[in-house]
Amino acid sequence: MTEINSAKQIEAIPEQALAWHQEGRGAVLATVIQTWGSAPRRIGGQMAISGQGDMAGSVSGGCVEGAVVLEALEALSAGEIKVLEYGISDGDAFAVGLACGGTIRVLLEPVGAVLSEPLLAELVAARAARQPMAYCVNCETGANALHAHGYDERMRLDRSGFEPDGVTFVSVHNPKLRLIIVGAVHIAQALVPMAELAGFDVYLIDPRGSFGSIERFPNHQIIEDWPDQALRDLQLEARSALVLLTHDPKLDDPALQVGLASNAYYIGALGSTRTHHTRVERFLSLGFSQAQIGRIHGPVGLPIGAATPAEIAASILAQIIATLRLPAAFALNSSHRNKGFNQIKCCAVRCRRRISSPRSALTSRSKPSVISSTTAPWPKTRRPQSRLKACKQLAMRVPPSQSCASTPAAASAVSTSDVCKCLEMFVRRVPNVNP
Repeated sequence: MTEINSAKQIEAIPEQALAWHQEGRGAVLATVIQTWGSAPRRIGGQMAISGQGDMAGSVSGGCVEGAVVLEALEALSAGEIKVLEYGISDGDAFAVGLACGGTIRVLLEPVGAVLSEPLLAELVAARAARQPMAYCVNCETGANALHAHGYDERMRLDRSGFEPDGVTFVSVHNPKLRLIIVGAVHIAQALVPMAELAGFDVYLIDPRGSFGSIERFPNHQIIEDWPDQALRDLQLEARSALVLLTHDPKLDDPALQVGLASNAYYIGALGSTRTHHTRVERFLSLGFSQAQIGRIHGPVGLPIGAATPAEIAASILAQIIATLRLPAAFALNSSHRNKGFNQIKCCAVRCRRRISSPRSALTSRSKPSVISSTTAPWPKTRRPQSRLKACKQLAMRVPPSQSCASTPAAASAVSTSDVCKCLEMFVRRVPNVNP
């Protein structure tokens, strides 16, 4: 039995099954249709098995693949659809190694007898053309069909699963995710291979030949064109993520304008909080709205304290995946929460500069009038770290639309201005504490 699992082949399971069938070797497509507990593969995960026992992909993580291959060879010989179930309650579970507490159900479809070659070829062609497609199969009768429309919610969530009838399984085949990186810098050297392993098609753009040399990126082709033109040629869509790493407005800004005009699901730009603030002002002057500019994740990446280029690349990729996989509201709130913390830090620096005089007009026992007891409970503790923690808790409640210059928030929310005032009081009391 041979396992075929290179980075380029991990998600090309239908393609591999079709190739094996057309070569006359026979093929079975195995799909995870249901999971409980700690199953390592999500619903919709697939594995192809050839008539010689070769396999590509996985349905568990190594736990049950051997047993699935044996069952698949039997299904191929009989030419029948089959549903398997493995779990901790199964006597066979320990024999095949699934002792981690999870349970999975796997659908086996022999290519030709159950999953016809023309239908599989149509699915493979749609995937190659980046056309979203839903494959529906009745797990009892084997009746199947492809649908380009009618499953909008499933396609948006990238979520395969059973229909309400409990027997019709819908397998979502969305276009492969794309990551377009502008700037062949040191962070990109780490980000490109990471993203490829995560299943992204990666495109690297940099018109500067010295940055995109073969020595720096030996296994990747660089698009040596101006970023805005290259992005128009690539045609950003809902399965595309855009990351700008040049730190040069002459290259980043034209690319950002193309990105903001598209429906790319993620846009991130490298730079400090001050750099991003300047970027926001430039785009406001160009006529972009706050809502449009708010799509930009800047500074780019999750706040994990990344220091090296590889760590920064990991934080960027994590944020890209979180924006895709987590609910949209949570992803946006996380982004704006990070911006809120950065605004608080900037406010602290400004406060320290202003309170260099021996005594501030605000006494240590006064409260800022902007914070009411209903919208932002004032942290009463005098301990510096406790007060800082309370300030950060207020920052967690900052809505995405609020900023230091915004109007007061609704009664149920707290504006960044409130938090900045809160921190101002904190810094006045303890000027040597660095948030």
